[in-house]
Parts: sequence; structure tokens; C-alpha cells
Amino acid sequence: MLSQKMQRFLFVLGRDPQLSLLEVASLFQTYKIPFSVQHFTQDYALIESKHFDAQHFMQRLGGTLKIAQIIEDFEGIYKGRSNKVSYSVNAFTDDMELVHDVEFQLRSSLRDQGLRIFGKKHLERKPSRSARVDVEVIVAGKDVGKVIAISEPRLYKERDEQRPHFAAARVISLRLAKILINLSQVKEGETLLDPFCGLGTVLQEASLMGIRSIGVDNDALMVQHAQENLRWLGTSYQGLWKVLRGDATHVSRTIRQADSAVTEPYLGPYVKTVMGFAEAQQLKKELTVLYTKTLQELRRVIRGKVVFIFPRFKTKVNKRVSLDIDNILKMGGWKIAQPLDTVSLPIPYYHTRSAIERFIYVLQ
Repeated sequence: MLSQKMQRFLFVLGRDPQLSLLEVASLFQTYKIPFSVQHFTQDYALIESKHFDAQHFMQRLGGTLKIAQIIEDFEGIYKGRSNKVSYSVNAFTDDMELVHDVEFQLRSSLRDQGLRIFGKKHLERKPSRSARVDVEVIVAGKDVGKVIAISEPRLYKERDEQRPHFAAARVISLRLAKILINLSQVKEGETLLDPFCGLGTVLQEASLMGIRSIGVDNDALMVQHAQENLRWLGTSYQGLWKVLRGDATHVSRTIRQADSAVTEPYLGPYVKTVMGFAEAQQLKKELTVLYTKTLQELRRVIRGKVVFIFPRFKTKVNKRVSLDIDNILKMGGWKIAQPLDTVSLPIPYYHTRSAIERFIYVLQ
């Protein structure tokens, strides 16, 4: 039976709702906060849990747009000092009668506080605009919640564009990097390893979370660029990261131990269009050897979970080429984790036009 101290919260999910929900669940598990997923749609998750620091969660999460706490009434809902207040009522429901009733009650409550009010509409999935609203309420199904934390997509854009080295087509997004880190359930002060670190995106986001990180890459130029990107974060993060030149298939020679591993490995030569079937089959053989050896090495050094992206290749003959992942995991000594019963792994993460389709695995 759930504790009397449990409360209900709405998490407005990003464009990959299953991945976003799994990230939220993983973060609750990281901090050992009891929780239960009460309801889940393509737009939001209703979660019952003990109270948590919503601002801290939002700073860590990459796949959540807003967090709202379920409320029973609107008494004292505005805590600010201004007498001119903006509000917004946003809906993930077809019950427009309920939405209109909620807006009427909210307006009445704000006016009872002696406030001058004006409304803004349709901010459901627009966190940047929501940040400029004094009071935001979300109607989801039959539940009503007050928004208590909002993501800041502007900061992602700034970090992407301002860091010294960036290649949009060849690196994972900052948002995805955060999601993968959270799926690994690594905590502040623990150590994360990225054996294919590239430009250091995962290491960068880990450092900003207060997580120690070690990056390895066999390309000397990538190592240099990753180090420059990480120095760009500032001296306050200098002691949190380390980037080494090395081979992922021999990583135990230089890394003794880490708490988790998070990586998008080498997926083959960079391609803009689909490859030939024979070419894809040859790449499959090469990557099977690479991934098997890497996972065997990670088995030696990783104490917790590994988050690993496996590719599937489109080909010109309209056939897809997949790796034998079950065998790779067996040879590497890993099995697929199942952090949440309602979300099955792996999770696909790609656009329909992508030549290489990516699948996210959490391994234990």
C-alpha cells in the first residue's frame, strides 16, 4: 500500500514519450524515491511519489518539458508580489467543459487576491513561453496540476552553438546525452565512462550534473577537441573529467573501475544515404567484433549499468541489416535491464528518413 505521504505529479513528456518516461522512472530509482506510474499517454505521465526536488529533477532531465503538482483548489496559488499576473490554462484532455471550469475558478481565485490578470493560451509544449507566465495550470484527463518546474531549451541551444567544436550531424544532442546518463542511474560524485567519447558531449553533460567522467577515443584529434570542449565549461568543472586516447576494446588497460558506462559507439563511416546490402553486411561483421570486445572490456570495469546504442542499417535493396544483439550481449556478459514494466527495451531513436536506425539499450 502506498504511503499517506505520497503526492501526485504530472510530467509533460518530450517528443519520445516512452524514452522520457523511462528516464523519469530511472531518476526516481537513482535517488531511491518510491514512485508509481498511475497513467501514461503520448503527452504526459501521472506519477505518484514521495515529495522530491522538482527543480533538481528538471535540471537533470533531458526528456521532460514541465513538471506539475496535482492540486485540489486554487487558494493562494500565486505567491509572487506583483499585482499584475499572467496565467495560462493548458490542456491534455478532450473535456473542454472541465478546462473552461478550471479557467473560471483560477481567474476567480486570482481576482480574489486583488490581482489584475491576463491569460496566455496554448503553451502545452512550449516551455520557453511558459517560463514567462506567472501561474500555469495543466488539465490532464480529469486531473489539474500547477506547474512547478520548466525545462530551458534555450540553454541547450547556447551550449551546442557556443562550445568550441560542434558537428550537428555527427554527435548526439545534449538532450539525448542527459537522457542516456539518467538511464544509467549514475549519481553525483560517481564516475561515468564513455569509451567512444568523440567530441565529449556525454562527458560535458555529466560534468554539469556533478558526475565524474572519463572519456576514451582512438582518434587523437577527437581527444583534443573533446578536451577543448570540456575546458570551455570552466575551471569549476576541471576536476570532474578526463579524456584519454585509447581503444574501447582494451579500455581495462587504462581504466580500473567506473560506476556506469554511457556511449553511442562507432556506427561505421558517416553516411548521408542508405548503403548497399553487401556493404551493410560487411559493416555488421566489423561492428559485431568491435561491440563484443568492448562489452567484454566494460564487464571488467563497470560496477553498474551500461547504456549502449546499437544500429540497424537501411540498404538500397530495401532490406534492413541488424546485428545479432542477443549473441553480442551473451558473449559480452550482459543482459537487458528492465527499469520499468510499462516500457520495453530497446527503445528506437531515429527519424523515418535516417539511413542508420538507432536503438537504445540499458544493460546490467
